[in-house]
Amino acid sequence: ISVNTDGSTVTLSGVVGSPAQRERALSLARETEGVTQVVDRLRVKG
Repeated sequence: ISVNTDGSTVTLSGVVGSPAQRERALSLARETEGVTQVVDRLRVKG
């Protein structure tokens, strides 16, 4: 997973192994202090 930040916006991109992994990554990003927006560019392998 690639993580890029622009101010308080975080963009996650790359390939994950399952929908659960995708949701976990997005949740962790959203829960991070100071993050106001998460852009989801993750793809589930398969």
